[in-house]
Amino acid sequence: MEPEQQVEIQLGHLCNNRCVFCVSGQRTAMGEAHPVAADPVVAKLEEARARGIDKVTLLGGEPTLQPEFLAIVRRAVALGYREIVVFTNGVKTARASFVDEILATGGNFTFRLSFQGATARAHERTTKKLGSFGRLVESLANLHARRQRITVNMCVVRSNQDSVEAFPALLLPYGVSQLHLDMVRPLDAGVRTEAELREMMPRYSDLVPALERMIAGFPPGFDVNLGNLPYCVAQDLAEHIHHDGEKTYTVAVDHDDALSEPWDKYETKRRDKRKPASCSDCVYEPRCSGVFETYERFYGVSELVPVRTLPVVDRGLASLRELAGRAADPRIGAGLLRLHGAGPFAELTVRGARLREDGQAAAIDLEHTSGVRVRLAFAVQGARLAGRYALDRPAPSLSGPGLTAGVRAAMTALLAE
Repeated sequence: MEPEQQVEIQLGHLCNNRCVFCVSGQRTAMGEAHPVAADPVVAKLEEARARGIDKVTLLGGEPTLQPEFLAIVRRAVALGYREIVVFTNGVKTARASFVDEILATGGNFTFRLSFQGATARAHERTTKKLGSFGRLVESLANLHARRQRITVNMCVVRSNQDSVEAFPALLLPYGVSQLHLDMVRPLDAGVRTEAELREMMPRYSDLVPALERMIAGFPPGFDVNLGNLPYCVAQDLAEHIHHDGEKTYTVAVDHDDALSEPWDKYETKRRDKRKPASCSDCVYEPRCSGVFETYERFYGVSELVPVRTLPVVDRGLASLRELAGRAADPRIGAGLLRLHGAGPFAELTVRGARLREDGQAAAIDLEHTSGVRVRLAFAVQGARLAGRYALDRPAPSLSGPGLTAGVRAAMTALLAE
C-alpha cells in the first residue's frame, strides 16, 4: 500500500491568542494578518484530491476566525475528503451552536485542540489571553457530547512545561484519543530577541520528570507523542518520541497571506536541526533529527549521549488486551486478543491501538527498530475479518528478517480463525 498522506492548509495568520512561541499572534498584533479568500484555498483542496490525498488539516492562526471557514469546510466535504482535521484554540467551538454548524456540513472531523498548558495558569501564561483555557474546556465538553474525535496539541515552552502532568486528569474524562507535545521550534516563533528565545526554550533534560509522571497517569496504550525530543535524553519514553510524521504537504501563507505551493512539511522542518558527529554511533540515529541550532547555541550538545543498544520493549501490547474488552463486535475483540497473545513481533514494537466508532474495525500502530512505522488495519467483512498493512515510508530493511517476519506474524495472528 502507499504510505498515508495528508495536506495541511494554513488559513492565514489571524489569531485571537498571543502565544509566546507563535508568529501568528505576533503578526495579528502588528496588523499584518488578514482574512483569506476561499477560492485559492479551494483550488489547493482540489489539487490535493486530484493527487489522491483524502485527509486535510485546516490550521492558522486560528482557522475558525476566517470569514470563509465554513465555506471551505463545505467544499472539502463535497470533494470527498475522508477526514477533515480542524486545528483550533477553541475560541468558537466553545459555542455548541458553532460546532453544530461544522457538523451540519456532513464531514468526518477530527478536532485538534491547541492546549498550551494543562492548567489555566500555564495555558494563559503562554497564550497571553485570559479566558482562553475555559473556552477550550467548553470545547472539550461540546465535542465529547457530540461523539467527535478529539486530539490535543501543545508546544512545550518554559511557561507550560511543568503543567503537563495534569493532562491525564484534564483529558481522559472527555475521551481525548491523542496528545501531542512538540518541542518549540525557534524558526516558527516570529521575530524574537535572543532574550525572548532563551526565556521560551526549556532544556530538554529538565522536561523528563514531568513527562514521565504525565505518561504514567494515562492508561496503557493511550496515544502520547513527544515531538522532536532527543531519544537519548529520555530513553524510557522512546516509544512515545517522534521526529517526523505521516507524509504531509503544507500550504502556508507568505507575508501577504498569499498561499504557497505545497512543500514537504517534515523535510522543511529539519532544515534548522543539527546532530554532533558522535550521534552516528547511536542506535536511534536513523529516526532522530537532533536538536535545533538555537538550542545547541543555548545549551550545547552535552545531553546527546549515543545509545549503543536498543531494547525491544512492547509496552503497547497491554493496550491490545484492554481494547479487546471494549470491542463491540466479538470478532474484533478476538483479533485483538490473538495479537496480544502472539506478540512481541520480531523487531516491531506495538505503539498503540484504537477502535473505529462503530466497533466494526480497528487499527494497530507498530514501529520497527529502524524507525519505520507500520499500521495494521482490520475490519469485519461478512462473516470474516479482512486486514491490510501500510508502511509510513519505504523501508530500508524491507526484505530483512526483522520487519518482514514481524509483519507476517502480526497479520497471521490477526486473521487466524
